[in-house]
Amino acid sequence: MSLVQQRRRFETTWAQIPGSIQRQITLEVLGANDQTWTFNLGLPPLQLSDEEVKLVHRLWLSVSQQSGAEDVRHHAIVVAGLHLLEHALQGSQRTEAIELIKKSGERKP
Repeated sequence: MSLVQQRRRFETTWAQIPGSIQRQITLEVLGANDQTWTFNLGLPPLQLSDEEVKLVHRLWLSVSQQSGAEDVRHHAIVVAGLHLLEHALQGSQRTEAIELIKKSGERKP
């Protein structure tokens, strides 16, 4: 089983344990040649790049300039985006949403 498959199995198993969503643990896998891989199980801390934070800010600027939306906060942009994504995943745009997620998950060095 590959390291990626092992990590995925640990993540899915952890998610099935009652109460696991409130807990976070760090799993350390020791491999050959003293290699070590570390995985966080449970709710991961958000790790947004500077560009991702700037994207949230640009969206906030666009929305907050709209009449009646002056009091909108940055977190509302993120929450609204998550709700739109959830809606897309449950509907006819599921395939496109998954492709966007996969593309967005590709971190640039």
